[in-house]
Amino acid sequence: MKIFKTAQINAWEFAPIKISLLCVGIAIGANWPELFAGYVFPIFLFGLALGIYAAIVWLKK
Repeated sequence: MKIFKTAQINAWEFAPIKISLLCVGIAIGANWPELFAGYVFPIFLFGLALGIYAAIVWLKK
């Protein structure tokens, strides 16, 4: 059984997803900054690691 299927999405189809996640992140950060204040550095490192991973995968294609 194959759970994940290969699909090609162009930038115009993927951009709304990225923008909506950005807006949700800004809304959460604006409303609950004290909740995430203790986790800023680990979240930053996690985001940086995911960005580096995405860049490596993209460059290998």
